[in-house]
Amino acid sequence: MGYQTFAQYYDAAMGDRTPDIEYLKKLIRQHKPEARTLLELGCGTGEVLKAFNGSMTVTGVDNSPEMLAIAKAKVPDVHLVQADMTMYNSGEQFDLVLCVFDAVNHLLERGQWKQLFTSARQNLARDGLFIFDINTLHKLEKFAAGDMQGTEFGGNYYMTKVGKAAEGTNIYDWTVKVFEKEPNEEFLLHEEHVSETSFPIPEVMEMVESVFLEYVIMEDPFLGQVSENSNRVVFMCK
Repeated sequence: MGYQTFAQYYDAAMGDRTPDIEYLKKLIRQHKPEARTLLELGCGTGEVLKAFNGSMTVTGVDNSPEMLAIAKAKVPDVHLVQADMTMYNSGEQFDLVLCVFDAVNHLLERGQWKQLFTSARQNLARDGLFIFDINTLHKLEKFAAGDMQGTEFGGNYYMTKVGKAAEGTNIYDWTVKVFEKEPNEEFLLHEEHVSETSFPIPEVMEMVESVFLEYVIMEDPFLGQVSENSNRVVFMCK
């Protein structure tokens, strides 16, 4: 999955996540306003945990020790676990389970997606809510057809290029480059490769509905109604 090198630059490179977190809060107010406990699968550097810590009891799970170290510094009083999110069973039941910021796309096999959904359900209270989002195939294909993208942060530069791993697959490799500005005005290059995949939205729905039978709601956070042009889709499951 990468992030051994990129973890230390992740928050700065990703920029302000406040709009995304406010959108999450809106969904929770609409669908589970009474929630008091939260589990995040693939918690990364802890931005979501930080936003909900205090108003809820929160727990974070991630497989990257580098990302968890940053989360620990950010929210030292939060319970953090290094584990495979597809296999994690806390022995507890949470009002909310989240897997957001396209964490599920890092799972490259269909069976792993179903394992993740099963893990979420095992950790979910009877009337709990599971929220996850995905980068759609449309978005990955569009990015792969485009040029390298770049942004500046704090005098450093963050650049990404997406390419298909191999013909006949839906696996895409993100080449991530951070040019860190040195005191002598030269730049130190850090490079990481992160793979993602996705599936057609009807296939994702079929996988989810095989685990969550009560209801599944889909939403495009930008367009509202999900369409073939959606770049990101949010799923809410009970």
